[in-house]
Amino acid sequence: MAYKAVKGTRDFYPEIMEPRKRMFEVLRSTAERYGFKEIDSPAVEELKLLTAKSGDEIKSQIFVMEKRSNEEIGLRFDLTVPATRMFIDKQKAITKPVKWYYIAPMWRYEQPQKGRLREFYQFGVELFGSDKVQADAEVISLAIDNLVGLGLKEKDFVIKINSRECLESFFKKIGIKDKDIDSALRVIDKKAKISPEEFEKELEFLGKSKKDELLDYLESNKIPEELNEVFDLLKAMGKEKYVEYSPEIARGLAYYTGIVFECSDRSGKYRAILGGGRYDKMVEQFGGQPCPATGFAMGDVVIELFLKDKGLWKDENEKIEYYVAPVSKEYVPKAFEIANNMREKGKKVEIDLMDKKLGKQFNYADGIGAQKVIVVGDETKSGKVKMKEMKTGKESEILISKL
Repeated sequence: MAYKAVKGTRDFYPEIMEPRKRMFEVLRSTAERYGFKEIDSPAVEELKLLTAKSGDEIKSQIFVMEKRSNEEIGLRFDLTVPATRMFIDKQKAITKPVKWYYIAPMWRYEQPQKGRLREFYQFGVELFGSDKVQADAEVISLAIDNLVGLGLKEKDFVIKINSRECLESFFKKIGIKDKDIDSALRVIDKKAKISPEEFEKELEFLGKSKKDELLDYLESNKIPEELNEVFDLLKAMGKEKYVEYSPEIARGLAYYTGIVFECSDRSGKYRAILGGGRYDKMVEQFGGQPCPATGFAMGDVVIELFLKDKGLWKDENEKIEYYVAPVSKEYVPKAFEIANNMREKGKKVEIDLMDKKLGKQFNYADGIGAQKVIVVGDETKSGKVKMKEMKTGKESEILISKL
């Protein structure tokens, strides 16, 4: 019987890990340039925490573990909720604003499909302590710089910005009842994923008059006054070309309260590349002192597909700088000594581990993409080794002390 990875999960072989490492390095370094500090949390959380403010859709997607004793535990589906728990634990002691980021695996029990898996990695940032629009502009700017850092350009993506407050204010203005607001937000959030006919049908619970007024509102391109400042700040940073106002952005998670945003590819081929917004009530709802917060997250599945589509992703093994080849068993100890000294100096070095003949060692070195082969033989008696440049074929003798 051949065992396979669980449905909706992935194996990461070395040639796949290399571009992933590079992607994560870009995301890390960009976040740290903005002063964000890295955090992580346990993969499991109390189920009552995960379901406290998640919305019905997310509740059905949580991987719930078998109940043991009185413990009810589930796998985290994002890190905003755990990060909020962590913040509350140290809320009184740490200086605000608190700026955290993370790169970690998450789990959602849903049907695997293109761009969506059951296990995925998420990069995200959380900013606690500022209710000012500067904080919203900061995280949106960071999101843009993340994508640009990965090689994407203005023609590739756009970040659409809206306000849940503006939407809810409009709902009340046209007489939508409080009990129907969450349902209306969920329908709006999936507008881009369903046909216009399906969208209108799902809004029928509002009644014809309110439905028509809402449809007219969603066609409007006039930026609400409440959003002018965030657009002005992004313009001041030269990032206005990456953003636009969209009254259709609502964000599905129930914890969002203010400015919300999503990144889409310009062609509309993929689902949201990243999304986020303000969640000013969560800290208080989870037992902390009232505290505003904002942030965003992106999943690795969609961004990898998007980067591949743009020719910005290349599966390959990391190149080895040196391969050390002893000509015979007699020279194995000296070869190991040389390899060890080079590794201590920070060089990437492989060495023969199978007593291969010299010719087969060269074949192996070529197969792994080694840049240079160091041949350890009689020359070591005079403190030298032979070195071959694999790309050019050039051979030379070099002092061991110079390696």
